[in-house]
Amino acid sequence: MAFLTFAGALGIIFGNGLVIVASAGLVGFAAASVLILILALPPLLSRQEDVARMAAGIFTISYSCAVGGADHQRHRLDLTDTPSVAFVPMAMITVMMIALAPTLGLNRRIPAPA
Repeated sequence: MAFLTFAGALGIIFGNGLVIVASAGLVGFAAASVLILILALPPLLSRQEDVARMAAGIFTISYSCAVGGADHQRHRLDLTDTPSVAFVPMAMITVMMIALAPTLGLNRRIPAPA
């Protein structure tokens, strides 16, 4: 989904007209897919007794990033008066996500409780 978000961000930053609309739809699709993963991954990656804690941590981090990012986007827009500048950090963060994703170790299995 980070690749789709990156492509959408580039379309928003450098596109015009219908390209921006299509790119916004692509970013929305990717965001919706990530939300589904955020809801599904805690029970798959944690032991049963740790699911609530893992979900709380994931939601805390993701909502903090979303709310803080929206506030910073408004400030960048105010400083530059160029709407596309607000989406440059989204593109940069997706590059970081793509680079860090292989390090998560999601192929390990959590042992079932005895």
